[in-house]
Amino acid sequence: MAQPPCSHRWITRCHHVTMRRSHARRQRARREQVPRRPAIGLRQHADLVPPADGDDLVSATVGPQGQLVSLWTDGQGREVLSSSDNQRRSDLPGPAVRVVEHWPAPVVSVTVAGLGLASPTAQPLPDGKTLIVGARHRGQDHNAAVYNEMGALVLTGRLGDGIEHVRTTSVGDIWVAYFDEGVYGDDPLGGHGLVRFTADLEPSWRYSAPGGIDSIDDCYALTVTNHEVWACYYSSFPVVRIRDGRATGWHSGRAAHALLAYSDTIALAGGYGAERDVVAVGALTGDRLRVEREFRLTLPDGTELPKRVQMFGHGDELHVLADTAWHKISLDDLHT
Repeated sequence: MAQPPCSHRWITRCHHVTMRRSHARRQRARREQVPRRPAIGLRQHADLVPPADGDDLVSATVGPQGQLVSLWTDGQGREVLSSSDNQRRSDLPGPAVRVVEHWPAPVVSVTVAGLGLASPTAQPLPDGKTLIVGARHRGQDHNAAVYNEMGALVLTGRLGDGIEHVRTTSVGDIWVAYFDEGVYGDDPLGGHGLVRFTADLEPSWRYSAPGGIDSIDDCYALTVTNHEVWACYYSSFPVVRIRDGRATGWHSGRAAHALLAYSDTIALAGGYGAERDVVAVGALTGDRLRVEREFRLTLPDGTELPKRVQMFGHGDELHVLADTAWHKISLDDLHT
């Protein structure tokens, strides 16, 4: 039987998978040992309504002003866009999609007649333009497309493979974070773990871990505002702030899928498995995050969060999407 290639990247990735499974086991054991946290209910902000009859939600994330940005298509189109087919490109025909910004009232920002990107995420850009990015690509194929208000394609580009998060700012910066297959894949962009692009889809800054902080294996949480960027990533889960192109890090050791920040106060939300509904609040002190309080998040009526929710941090707010129900909570709420 043929043996797998013994490349440095392959060995590193195998070690990464083993370490992640071990960390998940430790997190589950910790859940059993720690007394049950006090519960705090989310506030329902809005329910996402399909922009057209028969539309299904494909993806959603937070925009630069705290709005929710969603992408919709019909049922058949959703199967195409959500498939594991990583060969699709921005210049291939595909289903019609609608991008909606929720304030929370929905406003359709653009309708694209045919989108050829698999696993797409949408974000607004200045001058009424919309960016749509596919999470995967092959070789030199483009996996990012910019459309004007009329839905006409004005620009395509390549933002790297294995994309976990895409966030834009009001001035048009594009922040892209990568999961492990992007970091340890063949595309050099993903190897940095976090890259900033211009509105013209050109890389303008690449992450380098500050002294004493591990590099990115898999970027779990990304929070982007016009003034600073925060990240929390595997394997050691530091809290990192990027301000004016300079990265500063604090040790944490806590898995999180969303991060809230205001000054030196930090909240990490959504851990592994049984800790998916936990939010830990603390302060940045010295070279680490000192956790002061832990809560268990619930739906507004006090019931447990569904097993599959999406969490996004934006400044000091946490956005939680359960199916099409949009919930929020702030750092002020977590000081009780």
